[in-house]
Amino acid sequence: MDAGRLGKGRRLLQQHFLKSAPKAGKWFVALTLLFFCVSCAGTGPSKPADLKAQTLLERLLEKNQEEITFRGTGRFGIMEHGQGMSGRLLWMGITPDRLRVEMLTPFGQPIMSASSDGERVYAYDRSEGRFYTRSKGRGDVEKILGVSLSVSDMALLFSGRVPLFGRRARMATGSGQTTQLEIVDFWGNTRQSILFDEDFSRVLETTVYSSSNSPAWTALLNHSRDKAMPDFRVHDTKGREFYLDVEKFDAAAQVDPAGFILQAPGR
Repeated sequence: MDAGRLGKGRRLLQQHFLKSAPKAGKWFVALTLLFFCVSCAGTGPSKPADLKAQTLLERLLEKNQEEITFRGTGRFGIMEHGQGMSGRLLWMGITPDRLRVEMLTPFGQPIMSASSDGERVYAYDRSEGRFYTRSKGRGDVEKILGVSLSVSDMALLFSGRVPLFGRRARMATGSGQTTQLEIVDFWGNTRQSILFDEDFSRVLETTVYSSSNSPAWTALLNHSRDKAMPDFRVHDTKGREFYLDVEKFDAAAQVDPAGFILQAPGR
């Protein structure tokens, strides 16, 4: 239906309701109709028309849904307001939510073991001899890796992919006039922005937004070297940062599921 016919239909609808309404309720009806018409012409995300955005998002979603077993080694750093620690990191996982990391000093001495078997998270601070476990939830890795992400988010990042927070998408112009993918909610509010390389084959950066539309955390992915997965750096708005420089990565590794369940020392 074209805009002229749609506008005429709205006017006829308004006239019909205003004629049939009591005088005392005409203003209420008019305001209701005004709200209805404005809502119909809202600025929500385009669906079928924004084919490029939906195609890009579907491609990422399909990749994330592939279950893979992986294993890697690299160097990590945890920073908060300019202070932190660094060392070596060993990790293994099975997407979407099984992950184990072994944090070592630069000289190879164990610091901490942490894991999730998909149901619970476990951590063993070897330097202090403390062990704890609890049910899995958002923010599980905050005390370990310094940033507030879920195990599922980190499992994706540690397998060379990015977490996704919705199924509605549009293309938008970001800072520096770059074109980026935006994942939006029902009302058109941005929940995540994703910046690609020039041919839209690889993700370079993603920012996730809170319910108040402010940035929650950002991940930067570095594909500059010929590696099986990118290095990545995650930082939030509280000045906390985690980075991983990948040395080796195997996306088809043999992984024992029993290895994701840590036992308390002495058991």
